[in-house]
Amino acid sequence: MRNMKSVDMMSRPNCKKCKKALLWISLAALLLPQVCLANGFYVPEASARSIAQGGASVADLMGASVVFFNPAMISLLENDFNAMAGLTTYFPSNRYQNPKTGTKVEADDTPIPVPYGYFTYRPVKGLGIGIGANTRFGLPVKWPDKWDGYSLVRDVNLQSSTLAVCMSYAFLDWLSFGVSFDTTFGSVDLSRGLDFGSAWGLFRFGGSAVGFSASAAVYAKPLDWLAIGFTYHGPTKMELDNGKADFDVPNRFAQLFPDQNASTKLILPDVFQAGIRFWPHEDISIELDIVQVQWHRYDKLTFNFDKGLGDPPVKEQTEYKNWYDALQVRLGAAWKTPLENLSAYAGFIYDGLAVPSQTVDPMLPDNHRIDFGIGIGYKVWRLNLDLGYLFVYFLPREVGEEDGNPFPAKYKALSHVLSFNVGFEY
Repeated sequence: MRNMKSVDMMSRPNCKKCKKALLWISLAALLLPQVCLANGFYVPEASARSIAQGGASVADLMGASVVFFNPAMISLLENDFNAMAGLTTYFPSNRYQNPKTGTKVEADDTPIPVPYGYFTYRPVKGLGIGIGANTRFGLPVKWPDKWDGYSLVRDVNLQSSTLAVCMSYAFLDWLSFGVSFDTTFGSVDLSRGLDFGSAWGLFRFGGSAVGFSASAAVYAKPLDWLAIGFTYHGPTKMELDNGKADFDVPNRFAQLFPDQNASTKLILPDVFQAGIRFWPHEDISIELDIVQVQWHRYDKLTFNFDKGLGDPPVKEQTEYKNWYDALQVRLGAAWKTPLENLSAYAGFIYDGLAVPSQTVDPMLPDNHRIDFGIGIGYKVWRLNLDLGYLFVYFLPREVGEEDGNPFPAKYKALSHVLSFNVGFEY
């Protein structure tokens, strides 16, 4: 429920309907972290070369960043020692339009920098080890104060940093297997308005968690003109036990909304990626990847409250979702140009939606996406310099009450993604 119809009812905090409505508002607010994990918050842009090729990288031997894309390739890299450091910057644009009044609102468009780094070493032939740090899920969203959807979200900042430790073994000169053990450090901070009819309150929630997972990968190049790659990133269970719920509400409702501790568990979904890269010419390679993000694991989310909300206090709330597994198709190409040490890249992504019409909201106006990438790479001495750009276009989406959505809206969104990295090999 987004609005209270009776100001008189709001003036009586013991009113049963009032308490029920207010409790629903607060509980719905605490469920927001799940929305910001939708497919738009899966962040695989962890290398400039990969970004430029539309993320088609699971079968591309491209230096230290294979720690993330396919750790099986570590043992087959050309050099024994590889390192890479880079920065991806997102330039988002999210727009909302009220379908009834035509009112348009834009979310904050502050650029979002996301660093990454990788290191690999091959101590003996056939055996490789690696370590890497990047962001796989995250990114913030911020809307103006008192806008139409203020009671749904004011701002949210989901952050996660993953540290991966990998090992790779080459059974043959053309076949290798890899595993990765990942530790994810996550945090969430969010706020939203609470509508009390004659006045607004504010809800804030924050907390952090640590989760563990494992990944497995295979790489094969049975022919000079053909390579195959497969990576499976396992699910990460995040137990947020130290959450803090803060309510800034009118005094007459303070007893119904006490500041308190809250806890929940959520799962960052597992990801499958398989790809084939072939060389129609010795200087040109083309790769096709299929990626599936297993959002069906997000079937429910349960919150536990230290003190409870309402009268009598409710200390547990569960909400069920019907999210889709999201399918991506990625196509990328790399070209060693006639200019010495200069390469060029291009790519395309089709990205399916994960959030059904009933639950899509301004936290993430998810929809089918079409992305186009382009970039260049230059090698000087033992350094590899890569610059990649990706244009991300969300198809416009409109939802209404006929879809079972309580917040009718028209959404438009796009993002410009720019990445630069420096690689060293020895």
